[in-house]
Amino acid sequence: LDDTEANSYETLIRMKTEGYFIDNDKLYEVVFLDDGNDRLILNKVGNRLFIDFDEDVEAYCKTEFTEKEIKAIDEKYWAFRKEVGI
Repeated sequence: LDDTEANSYETLIRMKTEGYFIDNDKLYEVVFLDDGNDRLILNKVGNRLFIDFDEDVEAYCKTEFTEKEIKAIDEKYWAFRKEVGI
């Protein structure tokens, strides 16, 4: 084995034995209203953005966004973010 190939195998073995983490960007929902009963959130289908109540959101709608995606839509929306999974 050449050095590059040996290093690749060594890395894979260390990943298996020691574990590893994949650094992913945090995901957020953009929640404009949350009164305990209803939530009004940002949705995206293709290039179309819309705001709807979360119980009306279809499975094919994107409702989770990275910080970069939210700020690209509108920087003001960042104030309405709620981290997913917390």
